[in-house]
Amino acid sequence: MRYPIATLGIVILLALPAVCLAQWPDECMYENEPDLVDGYVDTWNGTCEDAITEYDDTAICAESGWYFTDGIMHRDNDWFALRAIANEFSLTFQLERSLIVTMYCGESCGTLNNISGDNIMTAGVSETITYVSNLPQVIIIWFHIRPAEMGVESETFQYSLCGSGFTSVHISDSDMTWGGMKALYK
Repeated sequence: MRYPIATLGIVILLALPAVCLAQWPDECMYENEPDLVDGYVDTWNGTCEDAITEYDDTAICAESGWYFTDGIMHRDNDWFALRAIANEFSLTFQLERSLIVTMYCGESCGTLNNISGDNIMTAGVSETITYVSNLPQVIIIWFHIRPAEMGVESETFQYSLCGSGFTSVHISDSDMTWGGMKALYK
């Protein structure tokens, strides 16, 4: 079943259910976020500016959850930025707990446009988000992922996502020469 949403020239189709990973994949690109323990400060891909931008065509295995800091329970925030290299591209999530996934497009954090609203990905179900874009250029899709619920004590859970039609994003945080800029897009 597909549910189209059209905005900014992009059509988003939610296809449910889908099969990508029955369990953790053997080959995985790990997020490597530190443990979510009491007192944790989310500086590991916790904001758009810290998004993980490398993608090696295997599944991404990540952790999320919530943690207690300064007397307040906080949700872990995970940001990933992937460059769409095809007009149709998809991500499939395998979850231990439900997540909220919000998708944006834009070349940098300052230019993001929300293209999806908040999508609730259900725990225990493999769910796929498929995009069909009529934009002529290759675009960067940003994913903000966080728990849909929050417990009363610190907890960590795992999720994975695998995609097709994506590649790594090369975002420079320093000035580049024109030759360096052209080299990124060869």
